[in-house]
Amino acid sequence: MGQVTDPSHLPAVLIGNTTYVIIGTIDVSTTITVNVEGCAIIGRDRNKDCINWIGPANNFLFDVIDVDFELSNIKITSGVADNAILQANNYNAGDYNEGRIKTLSITNCQFRGCYDLMDINGYDLVDIS
Repeated sequence: MGQVTDPSHLPAVLIGNTTYVIIGTIDVSTTITVNVEGCAIIGRDRNKDCINWIGPANNFLFDVIDVDFELSNIKITSGVADNAILQANNYNAGDYNEGRIKTLSITNCQFRGCYDLMDINGYDLVDIS
């Protein structure tokens, strides 16, 4: 588990089997790629722990590729027009439901001031609560 109190603590490509705990408000300006298993980004209090997405227009904050992923107890904000928060894909071209074996979990999160939120394709389970 790694505490994130500065943008430099959050890598551009998340490390497998690591939980990143956001403390306070972190400004993120580049897309975060999630392409290894066991990654989660959590906060302790969704009213106090925040990722502020300030990246360039027409980009996603999170790019999740064929893996399980969890966001929990965090606030995510973005005031940049044409930005989105999450792009997640888990499927193989071919037969219906082929390769859809992963879970995307978003629990107790706030999305504030965002233009576009999510583009999710092919997951076996998307749990948003």
